[in-house]
Amino acid sequence: AVEPSAGQKFFSVVCSIPATKPGESDVPIDGVAKKYPQAIASGESLGCAVCYAPPTDGTAVTNAELIIPVHTPTPSEIRVALLAGPPAPKLGVGPASSNVYVSADVAGAESGTRTAYIYNDGNGALQINGLKIETSFPSGAPGEVFSLASPPDAGLSVPAYGVLLVGLNWNAAKVKGSGANEMLRITYFDPGAGKSQDEVLQLIASDSMGALRPTADPGAAAAYAGAKIGVPIALNGSGSKSGAGWSNTPDSYSWNLAAKPAGSKVKLNVDVVGPTVSVTPDLAGTYRFELVVWASSAQGILTSAPAHVDIVVGN
Repeated sequence: AVEPSAGQKFFSVVCSIPATKPGESDVPIDGVAKKYPQAIASGESLGCAVCYAPPTDGTAVTNAELIIPVHTPTPSEIRVALLAGPPAPKLGVGPASSNVYVSADVAGAESGTRTAYIYNDGNGALQINGLKIETSFPSGAPGEVFSLASPPDAGLSVPAYGVLLVGLNWNAAKVKGSGANEMLRITYFDPGAGKSQDEVLQLIASDSMGALRPTADPGAAAAYAGAKIGVPIALNGSGSKSGAGWSNTPDSYSWNLAAKPAGSKVKLNVDVVGPTVSVTPDLAGTYRFELVVWASSAQGILTSAPAHVDIVVGN
């Protein structure tokens, strides 16, 4: 599907299973030759032809995304940006749940850091005009548990396909009751609307009451030795532990791409049930991935501290 619906005026998509042998023809997925859901056998692939129809009446082009739901076997989505017209930014936030969770021992007055991610999925620079931490209820009041690790002196610019890491300090000694709900307000300039807009990321701290928390393990760098451009990397968090969770394995795994070579268009910002996820590097260099896991327990949702792995990708 092409989303948002406004983008359907400019973009249309026809998909097919490309031929794998000389003399064969592509088989369109059109409800006649083939229809969805469609299994892709070993050696097959899915090809999507995108048609762009430029407006002739002066209407501004709306950028869009091609969204393809897949099961690998974990349900997920392939999202392909459809960009036309003048270069324009497209803001995205991470973690994918739009929530930053912290499980902390309030009585022990623990403190630490978390990372929020601001992704620019567009092909033009993204101007960030403000970052502010507020209470969620009521909104607007300054946050108490969370604070910006490095408040910017002025506006920030995120390059096309880039990522901005926002460090968040937290202090469990300031949690009142069983938890805290605050938010990171991101103010950015939207050239399509011609004005500043706001996006929020929820910041949630809960009392672990001394329980053993989950441990995230994205695997050692040596396990990913030999990674190459264009070859999928199977990130594996199966070494993670659930702590005081109901099961021996975490309920969910949250992956983010924290660093990549300049110019790379790769992005990873997913919450998945299983421990593995695939990402395909497009440039040589070092990629840094963050994993956070969480599990259900008698104390509620327990969240791990972030864990990272740096993977060197060669040609």
